[in-house]
Amino acid sequence: MVDVKYLSEAIKKAFAPGGSLAPIEEHIEREKLVNSLPKDEKALAEGLSRYADVCRFFAEHQMEVPPHIVRAVGRLHKLPIDARVVQIEEINQELIEYLHNVSEDTGLRM
Repeated sequence: MVDVKYLSEAIKKAFAPGGSLAPIEEHIEREKLVNSLPKDEKALAEGLSRYADVCRFFAEHQMEVPPHIVRAVGRLHKLPIDARVVQIEEINQELIEYLHNVSEDTGLRM
């Protein structure tokens, strides 16, 4: 039986600043890491980075990412890398279009 509370705390610790899975804060370090990747992995990392930026925008404006987008991102790991790159770019485009459409209704301007 898995101790959910322990697992939850371990995950929080890993993603917290300084944790093993924490975001790379220093721009130069992140760029070096991304540039060291093979071409297809670099394209995927860049697409996922753009997705993370859009999600941060959603969070800052207390908006929810549409559920079908969340499900699509959850399925990415099942695809080969080249298909992941195509899919994440389509997801990013759909999110930007969604934000544009929502901004016309809510006063949120891009």
